[in-house]
Amino acid sequence: MTEIILTPEQMRGAHDYLGGDTTVLGQLFEQVAPGQNVKLPVTPETVFYIEGIWRLLVDKGLKPSLMPSEGLNAREEEFVHDFKHFFLKSAPPGEANPSSMLSDAMALLCHGSMAFLTLGPGPVPERQTMPSVVLIGAYGGEHVGDAAILGGVLLGLHHDYGTVHATIMSKRPEHTRRLASALDTPVEVTVVPYGHREIGKEIAVSDGLVFAGGPLMDLPRMLVMHLKAARLAAIHQVPFVVRNVGVGPFKRKLSRWIARQIAMHAAVFTVRTSKAAKAPELKGIDVKIGHDPAFDYLNSRPADLGKLTAPEQQSVDQLLDGTKGRTLIGVNIRPIRHDWSDRGETFSREAEKRCYEECSKAMIQLAQTSTQPVTFVFFPMNPIQLGASDLESAFILHQIVEDQIDFRVLEADPDVDGVLYLLRRLDAAIAMRFHGCIFCLSQQIPTFGIDYYPGQGGKVEQLFTDNDLSARVRIMDQVQADWLQDGLHAVVQQLNASPEHKDMKQSAEGIV
Repeated sequence: MTEIILTPEQMRGAHDYLGGDTTVLGQLFEQVAPGQNVKLPVTPETVFYIEGIWRLLVDKGLKPSLMPSEGLNAREEEFVHDFKHFFLKSAPPGEANPSSMLSDAMALLCHGSMAFLTLGPGPVPERQTMPSVVLIGAYGGEHVGDAAILGGVLLGLHHDYGTVHATIMSKRPEHTRRLASALDTPVEVTVVPYGHREIGKEIAVSDGLVFAGGPLMDLPRMLVMHLKAARLAAIHQVPFVVRNVGVGPFKRKLSRWIARQIAMHAAVFTVRTSKAAKAPELKGIDVKIGHDPAFDYLNSRPADLGKLTAPEQQSVDQLLDGTKGRTLIGVNIRPIRHDWSDRGETFSREAEKRCYEECSKAMIQLAQTSTQPVTFVFFPMNPIQLGASDLESAFILHQIVEDQIDFRVLEADPDVDGVLYLLRRLDAAIAMRFHGCIFCLSQQIPTFGIDYYPGQGGKVEQLFTDNDLSARVRIMDQVQADWLQDGLHAVVQQLNASPEHKDMKQSAEGIV
C-alpha cells in the first residue's frame, strides 16, 4: 500500500472540505482506501492545521501520523508537543492538575505535609508600596485569555502598589515567558519554575506575594503549592494579596479546607464576581468584589495594536478575505470536562451535544433569514491541547453545519493583539470560554454567552449577570436555537440601521 504525504494545501484544507469545497481533498478521498496510512508534514506553514486535518482523516477511515517537525519556533514546537502528549497519547487535559484519587493523595502526602509544617504567624498587613512582587496562580497552563489577565494584573499592581518588577511562578516557564513577552505593561517580568525550592527563595527577596491569574478551585496540587507560598510569606513577613480571582468549583472537602486556609492568610482578598464573594469557602472573611483584570488590559489596547505581529495580521486578513459587506459573527465554543457536572457525566454529555445542535440550528436560521450575507468566524481562545483545544469544537460545529453557512475557522495561536485584530472586525459574537466573552465585551461587541457548567451555571453566567446582560446568557443545557437566532437577528438589524456602525465597519474593512 503506497504511503501518502499530504501537501501544505491539503493540510490546510480540512475546513474548506467540511464547507463543501472538495477541490483540494475530494480527489484524495476518492482514491485512497480505508486504513491507508497518511503522513502529515509539520512545518511553520502547516503546524496549526494538524488538528483539523487529523480529525477529518480519521473520520474518513484513514490512519494519519505526524512527520518529524521542521523549522518550527518555540511556540510551534510547544503546540506540537501538546498535540502529541494530550491528544495522541490521551493524557488527561488537566495533567498538571491531576484529578485521580491516587495522584491527589500522593500530592497531599508528599507536598502537602511540607506546606502544613511551614506554620507561621497570621497575615502580614498590606503595604502601600510593593516595588517587587512574586506572582502565583495557574501560570504554565494559560492561554491567550490568561495572558490578558496577567496584563491586567501587572497594570493594576503598578497603579496600586507602584510595582515595577514581577517574578511569575510557572509550571511551564517557557510557555508563560512567551505569552508575557507579547504584553505591553510598565512592569518588568521574570519567569521561574513554580517548584518547592524556588518558592521560599523568591518570596524572601520580594515586597509582596500576589495570587492572581487563575481561580481558587479544586486543583489539589496547585492548592497545596499556594498554601505553602502563603505560609512562607507570613514567615518572611511579606504581605500576601489575592486580586480578582474566581472561586470554585470544589468536589473535595479537603480542597475546600485548603482553599479556606489560603484565603485566611491574605491581607486583601478580592474576587471577580459577586457570586464568588458568597462562596462558602470564604465565609467570615472580608472579601471585596472587583472585576476580571483582563478587562483592564484589553481596555488599554490602542487602535494601532502595537504588539500585533505581521504573521498574525496576515492570518486574519486571509481568513476574512472576501467578507467585505457581510455581517461577521464571531464564534467561540469550547470542549468541556464532564466530570465537573453536579448532575453527572451522562447529563453533561447530552447537554453538550444539544448545545452544539442548537447553536448550529440558530446559525443556519440566521444565515437563511438575514437580509445581508452572514459569515461565521470561529476564533479559538485556546488552540493547544492542554486545557482542551477549542479547535475540537470548531470541527464538531463545522461537521454539523456542513456547507449550509459560510463558516470560517482561525487555525492559529494568536497573542492578545492578534485576537483583538480579528474581534474588532466583528458585528456580534457567540462565546463560551470565559475570556472569549470578556474579550468580546471589552470591545463593545454584542455578545451572547454560553455557560459551560451544565445544570448549575458558573463564571460565564456570573459575568453577564454582573454586567446587566442576563438576557444574553444561557447555561449550556438551556441553550435554544430560537433564543440565539432571535437575539442575533435583533442585534444585526439594529447595527445595520446605525449609520455610526456602518461608518465604523467600512473603516475596519478598509484596514484589510
